[in-house]
Amino acid sequence: MTDSMPVTGLQNEKGQPRRITQRRRTKIVIFRVCNMTKRELIDSIARERLVERLVTNVCRRHHRAIPDLVQMVYEALLKYDGQKLMRIHDRGALNFFIVRVIGNLYFSQTSSYYRQIRKFSRMSDELRDE
Repeated sequence: MTDSMPVTGLQNEKGQPRRITQRRRTKIVIFRVCNMTKRELIDSIARERLVERLVTNVCRRHHRAIPDLVQMVYEALLKYDGQKLMRIHDRGALNFFIVRVIGNLYFSQTSSYYRQIRKFSRMSDELRDE
């Protein structure tokens, strides 16, 4: 594969097809293996540190509770149904699914992450300010 792709219908001054280069966005690709299990998929996600990068992109703030959020995302992935997770992976929507899980955990005030970690850290920050 090359970084440039031919575009039909466009010609240069000599009448030859003109090539327009397109910059491809880099993204993490988890290789699809025919007999990959849910555990192997999650192991490959962990080796690539995909969840950590997505958490820092979604949260945009670096605070001390980010590693706890990463662990809760891995826990949610391990608890999720294996067949559904593999179907999501086969469709190529795994990154979007993980981002959705992160958003639900981080922004929802009824999530386990908010109740166990974020709410406590907010209260402890208020006590330090007083």
